[in-house]
Amino acid sequence: MSTVSLLHWRPHTETPDALHTPALIAVFDPDDDEVCLTYSVHDWNGEHWVDEVDGRVMDHAIYYWLPEIEVIAPLRALHPAQADELAEVAHG
Repeated sequence: MSTVSLLHWRPHTETPDALHTPALIAVFDPDDDEVCLTYSVHDWNGEHWVDEVDGRVMDHAIYYWLPEIEVIAPLRALHPAQADELAEVAHG
């Protein structure tokens, strides 16, 4: 059994409606003309994206973000217990 889910990445010009929205962040590197994922999940504090691991504020000018729940939700549909465990591990 497989599932296909389209991901709706938001540009840096959009912000979450809710505080403390965990999200995956993809940054654009103009020097390499590449987009890559950051190493950890970031949390929206109402003003900045903050790295959940080290607490640093993200300082990239061009980036895209995707709410973590949109990645986890399809997994929960396939394996509810395992998806909850993965979310707990990700948030320590």
